[in-house]
Amino acid sequence: MNWSDIGKTVGKVAPTIGTLLGGPGGAVLGTAVASLFGVNSKPDEVAKALKSDPQAALKLREFEIREAESLQDFMFKMEESRRLDRSDARANHKTHWMPSALTLASIVMVSGMFYLLAFGDPNEKTSEVVYLIVGQVMGVFTSACAYWVGTTKGSSDKNKWLGREK
Repeated sequence: MNWSDIGKTVGKVAPTIGTLLGGPGGAVLGTAVASLFGVNSKPDEVAKALKSDPQAALKLREFEIREAESLQDFMFKMEESRRLDRSDARANHKTHWMPSALTLASIVMVSGMFYLLAFGDPNEKTSEVVYLIVGQVMGVFTSACAYWVGTTKGSSDKNKWLGREK
């Protein structure tokens, strides 16, 4: 069991806490949730406490309401950290050959897959594996495109609204 699993359970009664537990800072908030129930900060122990405490939902909801401002600030800092990480990666690798090579490799793979899918005939035994691999390669291709294109329109609008972009 991990914090992401706990986040799914907690998210039903305390959505902000559930979201944060499922994210990169989940262990930090997990410690606070664990102390709320008087257990060690391990996902398994928190899960047991959630199941055994009949007041668990109430405690979580009260905690979320009481700490709403801190939780929102934490969410903002986590999103800001992800945004800075992405922009830092682009800035650091702007002149490196590897992002270009990975993008070109993904273009070749996608082109080859579409050719084979259009003109090949996967047999029944391998078709599921072929489609699984196609899905994975398309994910890599999408990520490569997103790397070069940068932020989406919605993200750009958000950055302008927050005053981070001119």
